[in-house]
Amino acid sequence: MKFNISNNIYYDICNSAIKNEADIFNLIGAPQPFLRSIFEILQNMGMNKNTVLAWATFIMILMGLILIALGAFRYDDVAGWGFATVGIGFFAIAWVFNALKGRV
Repeated sequence: MKFNISNNIYYDICNSAIKNEADIFNLIGAPQPFLRSIFEILQNMGMNKNTVLAWATFIMILMGLILIALGAFRYDDVAGWGFATVGIGFFAIAWVFNALKGRV
């Protein structure tokens, strides 16, 4: 019986045992050396989950301020309201990131 490519991939995914992180990278088709080097860099920098969430919170607050400033000072039309609203949304996501620190 002939299978097309999608059936073979489905069979491989369902019947393969995942032994380590390399198997996951191969399963999703991610470039393994690149992702492994990012993980090694983060571990060598001493970045745990809380540090990553702290940096994500800082970046989200910074982007929110930039978007609100664009809405207030750059665009005088309806687009300004949109930029400011998205900036406030960035603040809300940063608040969630900050609340997750220590819990994940």
